[in-house]
Parts: sequence; C-alpha cells; structure tokens
Amino acid sequence: FSTSTAGTILEQNPLPDTPLTGPTQVRLVISKGPENDKVNVPQITGLSITEALITMCRSQAIFDFTSRAPGLKEQAGTVVSQMPAGGALVNAYSRVAAVIAMPVQPSDGRIYGIFSENLPVYPYPFQIKLEAITPKGERYELVSMKHPGGSLTVPYAVQDGTVLVLT
Repeated sequence: FSTSTAGTILEQNPLPDTPLTGPTQVRLVISKGPENDKVNVPQITGLSITEALITMCRSQAIFDFTSRAPGLKEQAGTVVSQMPAGGALVNAYSRVAAVIAMPVQPSDGRIYGIFSENLPVYPYPFQIKLEAITPKGERYELVSMKHPGGSLTVPYAVQDGTVLVLT
C-alpha cells in the first residue's frame, strides 16, 4: 500500500539507465493504492454449485471451498456454511471459507469436486477463467473473475470425462 494510485510503479531493480549485457530479470514494486476497498460478503449458504459460481463471478470476495458429505437435513450439491457470514464488510479480495455438501454417490451422471490450484501472488488482482471442455468438445465457462493469487478453489459439477482448463 502507498499513497500513490493503484498500479503505479514505485521501485524497480535494476535501476533506470543501468546498462544491460544480456537477458535481465526486472523486478517492480507496484502500488496497491492508499487502502483496500471494502466489499460486502455475498450470502452463498444454501446456493447450488452453479449459483455459487455465478455469485463468485460478481464478487470481490475470494472463496476458499472445502467439501464434506451432506448432514441430515443438508441438500447435496449446495453450500452449507461460510465464514464470515453474508453481509459482513471486509477488504476487497479477502478470503471467505465455504463448505459444500458433495453428493456421496451422484445419481445425475455428473462428477462433483473442487478444482484447486496454487497461483503466483499477483501485485494486483488478475483476471482468471476456468473453462470446461466436454467429451464432445463443447467448451463453456465455469467461472471468470479477478483473483489476487495464492490458493484458488472452484467447485464443479460436470459431465464425466470433462476437462477443466485454467487461464
């Protein structure tokens, strides 16, 4: 954070006008701006996987998903808890823990899971996209959002044999 506008280059190494004799790695320090924006955490408890994905795309909160078998009165394939709760005011791109009740033996012909990847930490949120390619070659977007890097988890319910592609 600095008083400079977000995206302003504050430092660089090597310094300007340094003679270069070959390939050189340049390191930059970039301002995040004077402070983080505040956002309301969306309520995703009770949502289906598809509804949770739509909400993720519209939010500046980062959801860290885990899964477990459904409890007695929980519907399989839905978000059963989150922390902090919906409506909480947090810094933009703060992490929200969410738990999905995954079907133990799906009867709808789909495969359920959580795609996870450890991304590099970016100096500011970077646009990412997770797409699905069906066995028939049809391609569709599961989620597209800005992400600050680090742990990425995205729940999915796709046709067996589907390939997931992160860009």
